[in-house]
Amino acid sequence: MSGTIRYYLLAVDITTGNVLGTGIQIAGSVPGLAQSKCGTSSPLTGQTIKFDNNHIQRSGLLLLNGKVYVAFAAGPGDEVENGWLFAYSFTSNTFSQTAAFSTTPDGTGGGIWMSGAGPASDGNSIFVTTGNGTFDLNGSSPLDDDAGDSLLKLTPALVRSDYYTPSDVFSYNNNQGRCVNDIDFGSGGVLLPTNFTYTGSNGGCSSGCGVAVNADKESKLYVANTANLGGFDGTKDCSSNFNNIQCVATPAVPSNDPLQGYWASPAYWTYTSGSTTKYMLYYAATMQSTTAGVAPEAINAYQLQTSGSPGPIPSATPFASTSTLFCDFSPTPSVSSNSTQAATGILWAIETSQNSNNNGVHSPPDCYPGLNYQNVVPHAALHAFCAAAGTPSGPCPTALTEIYSSRNLQHTEPSLAHAFPTPTISNGYVYIGTDAEVDVFGLCINGVKGACVKP
Repeated sequence: MSGTIRYYLLAVDITTGNVLGTGIQIAGSVPGLAQSKCGTSSPLTGQTIKFDNNHIQRSGLLLLNGKVYVAFAAGPGDEVENGWLFAYSFTSNTFSQTAAFSTTPDGTGGGIWMSGAGPASDGNSIFVTTGNGTFDLNGSSPLDDDAGDSLLKLTPALVRSDYYTPSDVFSYNNNQGRCVNDIDFGSGGVLLPTNFTYTGSNGGCSSGCGVAVNADKESKLYVANTANLGGFDGTKDCSSNFNNIQCVATPAVPSNDPLQGYWASPAYWTYTSGSTTKYMLYYAATMQSTTAGVAPEAINAYQLQTSGSPGPIPSATPFASTSTLFCDFSPTPSVSSNSTQAATGILWAIETSQNSNNNGVHSPPDCYPGLNYQNVVPHAALHAFCAAAGTPSGPCPTALTEIYSSRNLQHTEPSLAHAFPTPTISNGYVYIGTDAEVDVFGLCINGVKGACVKP
């Protein structure tokens, strides 16, 4: 049976599960030149491009000032579809579209997927990253409005107000949409660290600035001034005097994987140590390779600094790393704590499938689909780590000490998790979305050690 895919936005009462009013089919158009294939510069079907159903809604939603924002990327293997972002209001149980935006209206590609993360907002502006696609914002033509492989700042009315694009954008996508190398700049979501201000000479931050953090498939972390993202400067690469604030080539841990990069968003947590507030960033690199013997990767912690050189991330060497390693895709972790005290912080991460090699005992360690694919256990696993060091004699002698794992434990067999899952913590429970169910972890009773899961 075949049919046409359509996307609808619905409002659901979370207390009853009932749909409120009627949904709205997602559709829209913007001025632009429809392209026949990557790299084509001549119009084929007029001066308007329309959103069609050959897209995938991979990123989360954003609720901002009473409006819902929905992002789209192209479907697998597609070369011409554009990235889209829509805004909807919801009044009297009725949806209305208030804005539509395409990332590449006169080009191709530029999808917004961000490894499942939703658009980010500081309450005034919206920030997204885009994947492989046409980039020509550095040009002077009215048609130079395509923002593939970029960090974008938008108004709530979805008007682009600023951008940042890495200096090597032309070398890895050849300015031809998704037709060449699949090295997306927008492979992770945007983090806006709350209550964090950086003061330094780079990026116009001499008087202090807020920052936006993201990572890409080239294993680079980017930190940009939210008031001036930096635009494009082809003469300043990641090792030079950077044109926003900072670019850090990571990870510092050696890997034999040629396709190592980030398919995740970071977790962020602040805590107090004595009279000092510390700002922590938790990031996981991973790989996407069919080569046998590639190495799994750790979750790394970076302690952000509020001033000094070279920027907020003081070094490519992590502050701490987990001993547990993860195969693709990168886990997007979450932090829970009872307060800002170091000893109460827990970092949670989901292992999508339990490859027995990512505990490092095999030589060489191997992530599927390598030689030891048969060692994959068909269940996800939940891991918990100390977010920071507590007392030396307690359960957290160092940051990222593992304090819980559901591996090989009774009562803890969630289904396989899809790519890019993020644990949610609420009221003493940890929630995991999997391919088949939502699993809820909590403390066991009746003398059973560890945690139990209830699908």
